[in-house]
Amino acid sequence: AHLAKNDYVSLNPWLAHTKKQITLNGKAVRLTKERLEKTWNEMPRWMQLRLAASDHKSKVTDAAQLEKKYKAIEAQYPDKVPMPETFVGYKIEPSQIVFYELQTPGFAKKHIADLAGKSWVVAQFEP
Repeated sequence: AHLAKNDYVSLNPWLAHTKKQITLNGKAVRLTKERLEKTWNEMPRWMQLRLAASDHKSKVTDAAQLEKKYKAIEAQYPDKVPMPETFVGYKIEPSQIVFYELQTPGFAKKHIADLAGKSWVVAQFEP
């Protein structure tokens, strides 16, 4: 619901062991049904069963409740697990990427890549 009103997103993974962070800023684009089906069909069965067993919004009162739903779906679909309607996905179409690297001692390094048409323009900035 939120992405329908504002599709601008940021993804900020911090890679602690390298002391680096990458920030992707851009537009969230919902994946097509064809792409979702391809992803679903390439997924291991145990993962399909877990995703199908959850409605992804209800509170869990008992962990055994989810396990029971998992077992029921596993029995109902011994071969192929159908993709549930709740299975959705998005990709980020970045318009800006920020590369940040901690330097000790010294100043951190910060580079920003901005999409200009079909090319990226990269510059170093103060941290």
